[in-house]
Amino acid sequence: MNESRYYFAYGSNLNCSQMQNRCPQAVRVGRARLDGYQFMINRQHHATVIAQPEHVVWGGLWLLAPSDEESLDRYEGVIGGFYTKAEVAVIAMSEITKALIYFAADSGSGYPNADYLKNILIGAKEFGLPDYYLNDLAASARRAA
Repeated sequence: MNESRYYFAYGSNLNCSQMQNRCPQAVRVGRARLDGYQFMINRQHHATVIAQPEHVVWGGLWLLAPSDEESLDRYEGVIGGFYTKAEVAVIAMSEITKALIYFAADSGSGYPNADYLKNILIGAKEFGLPDYYLNDLAASARRAA
């Protein structure tokens, strides 16, 4: 990890203030789209994405310094096996870009914690995610309340 690289956030790391605390050198790039995946909340009440043709996950693209990636690895529990990381192709600024992503080890369907989902919604609005996507997330938040 010697170079900065893009990171695709779709959960609580969309929230700019939370991300600033976790990764102080990260630079917000803009909104991005991950095709062929679906957003979900797992049994541990955390966000993840699962492969689903015909689905789209909207998120935010960050540029991470190596120290920020190390910080995210700790936060996401990579060493403990809670999340794994990979590289995916996202569409940002009308171009395909490779980006780091974290996948939860638990992909069983669960329900969200209302405060957690509220923070995701704040970040989704900060990144200007599409209205239909915000509405879907808000509906999830109402079910969690």
